[in-house]
Amino acid sequence: MPATELKQRWRAGEATYGAAIRLNSTWAVEVFAHAGLDFIWIDLQHGFVPEHLLMPMLQAMNGFQATSLVRVAANDPVLIGRALDAGSEGVIVPMVQTREDAERAVAACRYEPAGVRSHSALRLGYLPGGIHREVICLVMIETELGVRNAAEITAVPGVDGVFVGPSDLALSMGLEPSGLQPGRHADAIDAVLKACRDNGVVTALTGEPEAMKAMGVKMISLGSDNLFLMAGMKAALSKR
Repeated sequence: MPATELKQRWRAGEATYGAAIRLNSTWAVEVFAHAGLDFIWIDLQHGFVPEHLLMPMLQAMNGFQATSLVRVAANDPVLIGRALDAGSEGVIVPMVQTREDAERAVAACRYEPAGVRSHSALRLGYLPGGIHREVICLVMIETELGVRNAAEITAVPGVDGVFVGPSDLALSMGLEPSGLQPGRHADAIDAVLKACRDNGVVTALTGEPEAMKAMGVKMISLGSDNLFLMAGMKAALSKR
């Protein structure tokens, strides 16, 4: 679905569901797209996706309802611009810790004079909306500093939501990166959720749907291709 439609669903309070691509398989993207997900995010930060496969992966989603997103490797206008130029409908920007970091991410998604994105119509000229198509800017809060600045980060115009990174957040707190944890870790995530609610932006997390919905998460990532592959193998081996 176009980025505008996904944003409208978030504003309406709907829960949306997606998954991550971390393996270098365009076929896996096509399988995910056939499954009927609301969004698919391609992980260029921690996944094994080479840049030359990014555009074929985005092409594999053509004609399906899922909104395409790319997690870039860093908060870098060149990396963000290349992902958008390849046809992604939005980006997930890691390690955003301050208002200035968030403003930098937003600027990289916007052309002059609103931002710093450089113009390219090499592929966008063939896509709906062309170079003026709506894009989604999601920032990742995944450190204690980011949590402390969550209210300022989520108030930045152009930030559409926050993707919470529980593992890096745990590491920044001196904890093991073992998913959602009670105590300080849970309190920090609650603070991000509150900042998102207060500023009318979506919160994204990876986890079990019912638990995520109970927390008020509207952008729910169900897992990734590598984890689904491992789970399927374990399930098959359990029947020996």
